[in-house]
Amino acid sequence: MQGQQETIASQITDIEKRHKIAQQKLNDARQSLKESQERFLVLKQKIVEQGEKAKEASIEQARQESRLMIEGAKDKIDGQIIQAQRKIRSEIVDSAIALSLQKLPAKITSEDNQKLVDAYLDTVFRC
Repeated sequence: MQGQQETIASQITDIEKRHKIAQQKLNDARQSLKESQERFLVLKQKIVEQGEKAKEASIEQARQESRLMIEGAKDKIDGQIIQAQRKIRSEIVDSAIALSLQKLPAKITSEDNQKLVDAYLDTVFRC
């Protein structure tokens, strides 16, 4: 019986040692898992921050490109307005000349015409 008790005691001790080793391995695995989760969270945060920076950079680039496009469009519109103004002025002058040529011959007498010629010649000879 003594031998059986010693065998059983030895088996219990062996089981307790294996239990203790298994428990330590379990604790080590839990600690490793916890550390891995912490590293994962840190890595995730870095990735999110990088993504936010990239997003902000893309938004800023898009804003700059849109500003350039708007400025280009404004410059083009300004050029078109200036061109339209010149065309309108030219048309107004042409219309005024055509109207003058149409109405003046009937209103200018030969005496008026002579005065205009004399005034022109005086201007030319003074210079």
